[in-house]
Amino acid sequence: MNGKKVAILVLVIAIILGITGISVQGLTLGENSVLPVGDQIKQGLDLSGGVYVVLEAQTDSTGDELAQKMNEAKLIIEQRVNGLGVSEPTVVIEGEDRIRVELPGLDNTQEAISLIGQTAKLEFRYLPSYVNLTEFAALSVEDQQAYFSENSVVAITGDQVTKSEAGINENDLGQSTPVVTLGLNDDGAQAFEEATRELNQRADRNLRTLFIMLDGVVISSPEVPPGLVIDDGKAIIEGGFATVEDAANLAMLIKAGSLPVDLVEIQSSVIGPTLGLESMERSVKAALIGMAIIFLFMLIVYRVPGFVADLNLLVYICIVLWTMAKIGAVLTLPGIAGMILSIGMAVDANVVIFERIREEIRNGKTPRSAVDSGFKRALRTVLDANITTLIAGVVLYAFGMGPIKGFAVTLIIGLIASLITAVFLTRFVLNLVIDTKLFNSKTAFGVK
Repeated sequence: MNGKKVAILVLVIAIILGITGISVQGLTLGENSVLPVGDQIKQGLDLSGGVYVVLEAQTDSTGDELAQKMNEAKLIIEQRVNGLGVSEPTVVIEGEDRIRVELPGLDNTQEAISLIGQTAKLEFRYLPSYVNLTEFAALSVEDQQAYFSENSVVAITGDQVTKSEAGINENDLGQSTPVVTLGLNDDGAQAFEEATRELNQRADRNLRTLFIMLDGVVISSPEVPPGLVIDDGKAIIEGGFATVEDAANLAMLIKAGSLPVDLVEIQSSVIGPTLGLESMERSVKAALIGMAIIFLFMLIVYRVPGFVADLNLLVYICIVLWTMAKIGAVLTLPGIAGMILSIGMAVDANVVIFERIREEIRNGKTPRSAVDSGFKRALRTVLDANITTLIAGVVLYAFGMGPIKGFAVTLIIGLIASLITAVFLTRFVLNLVIDTKLFNSKTAFGVK
């Protein structure tokens, strides 16, 4: 027995078990703490519950122009989602003209769509002074809208807004009204001053109306009183808000900016947290049962190498989970399936290697020589199997959408971790076991 090698082996086993324990339970040292890895991994909607919406751009743009508009739309939607206070939202571009938004914790699809998919084009408009209001009033609603769209003057737009906040405005009677207060840039402030200066001089009060429009719909139509000139670069939107929350939502939309393209919902769904929790519990239970069976099988069939493989599988699982936590990957049910598949690949790699080692021992080689020869013979097979599957995973990630990407991410991470543990760590620990001279018999390697 080599006492030094035994001590090193015990230390290696202790480190592996320690890392596994920290990964499962976390660690607290004074004021510093490490959360369990499971608490650091973001969960997809199928596990945590929430709303997902797929929006499609309605545009004739193609190529680089479309890509630029989609990237702008994605950034604006991200700002809107962050304004909602949703934890761990996901906003990704799918294909060329679609955006997928996942919002954990929400349960109202229509609310999500109205807040993230609304174009939010803000305009302050007014009618020119030459309009004959009698003739205008005689027009049909459609003709009035067409006339207004073609002839009204745009005072300011949402692009000139630098600040947007919701608040409460009290009138002289002490009544509270939800409002949105806007701050304007220099160009907007000057344009608004000129507009209010022109409107306040008109004799007909109906021509002093300022129409505040969002996506072509009038949301407020205040009258500019005679003599009033707004020159402080501020504007207030009031009326049309049932609650302060409605005003806050509009303020958020204006602050994030208008979308460069119209987006239409093509797919949406709500996943309840109960269903997500049940899915997670079942997945974890199935994974634990599967791992226990694998550990037991490797130990019974391959004896000492099987024990080494079990240790390496613990390291493999830790590598996969910590990598997912650090890169911010989202764990989904398809992702769990990809992880289980990669575990199978890791076990398969160990089985191939151990079978080659047993063949070498049967041919009369010593355990040390058998390990070296077995790894050399198995390396090509292990690399071929993992690399071909890795290529498939990369293709799925590049061209897949939604759940397919989740499957591909965990598969790719798992395959890389599998190669590291099977090719390098297994060989290191197995040689360390042999160097202790405690397990050098054929029986220890499962050879009769």
